Amino acid sequence: AGRFAAIDDAGLDALQDVFTYGVPSGAGFAVCAEADRLLPDDVAVGAPLAVFGCDDAVVATLIALGVQRLGVRVVFGFYEVPERAALVLHHVDAAPRAVDARQPRFIGRALLGALARQWLNASADPAARAAAAALIARNPGLYAYWSTFSEPPSLGDVVLHVRGGQQRMLVWSPTATFSMRVRPLQVAVDELALDYAECRQQHAAALGERDSHKLALVELCKRHCFDLRTIGHRPDIDATDPRRVWPWPDEDQWVTEALARGG
Repeated sequence: AGRFAAIDDAGLDALQDVFTYGVPSGAGFAVCAEADRLLPDDVAVGAPLAVFGCDDAVVATLIALGVQRLGVRVVFGFYEVPERAALVLHHVDAAPRAVDARQPRFIGRALLGALARQWLNASADPAARAAAAALIARNPGLYAYWSTFSEPPSLGDVVLHVRGGQQRMLVWSPTATFSMRVRPLQVAVDELALDYAECRQQHAAALGERDSHKLALVELCKRHCFDLRTIGHRPDIDATDPRRVWPWPDEDQWVTEALARGG
């Protein structure tokens, strides 16, 4: 997390050195793009459009990846909004075709802040947002969940399973499979719905309907000890473990402690 004073040749050279010499030969790495703002999906017909400041470090990183040609499929188009010093980024292909949901969604800055608070009990400062982005990038289940256009189980699905005494549900789509395990509630079902509504309403204005629903679903898992997993079916998602969305992997619990220490 951070910004350049300007995207200049020296900054790009430094980033290229990181990718060229800092990553061992044959090793894989992930880049999580934190956008200032995501454009509405319904307007973009599923395209993962995002807005960046002209001097944003993420823009320089994406340019460095593309320039260095590290085997990473980075093909983007930009158009500038001069009066706002902003760039609007979108995916492009060599051959024109309709945009589909097999492209990944960008990760919004507001979303990373909300996740830092939900997962790490941390304020939405750059360090906490970067920690949330790193957790997404290193865990296939988290990445599959937050980067897909596909819809996870709805509140209605959860309520029906709880009332029917069913513990496991599966929601499949061409780009992702969501599996959820619900457990007997220690509260009334109405309390479950209120927990969901409270979280979704709190974040709807900043995150939009899609991400506020996903966040509220994870909040139900957190409060009521449900399990949620996602398997991605896109070329950029490794369909291997860990597939957890919640609870997130035990080996990453140290992140919370490090942020609490200010490290």
